[in-house]
This record gives sequence, C-alpha cells and structure tokens, in this order.
Amino acid sequence: MTGVHGRIDDLDILPVRCPQCQECQNTVPRGGDPMSAKTEIACMVCGYAFQPMEYRRLLVERQKELQPVQLGEFD
Repeated sequence: MTGVHGRIDDLDILPVRCPQCQECQNTVPRGGDPMSAKTEIACMVCGYAFQPMEYRRLLVERQKELQPVQLGEFD
C-alpha cells in the first residue's frame, strides 16, 4: 500500500465502510473515476449513496485501518 502523503490521489483505492449498513462493498454504478467529485459511489449491499467528500474521508480512514496489515510473499 502507498503511504499517506496528504494527497488523496496518493492512496490506494479501497472499499470503504458504509455508514448505514457497515459493509465494505462499494460500487460505481455509472462507471468513472471514484476520485472524481462527479462520480457516484454507492454501497452494493444497501444502496447508500456516498457524498464525494464523505467517500474521500472514509477512504482515508479505511486506508489507515488496513495500514498495519502486512501480507507475505506470493508465489
């Protein structure tokens, strides 16, 4: 994973936790760049629609949550 450098585009794109149902399954129903303020991002489970700034904030939180997780070598 990339480190946090104060710029949202430096982060890996990860599914964020839905504030309504707590699942981490996101979808971009109409396609597009999830980092664009014009792109709709929703929860695949309950249909909750994330606001652009809310999604970015939750993305940073999720990246910090997973930062300590380290995977071993893949063969």
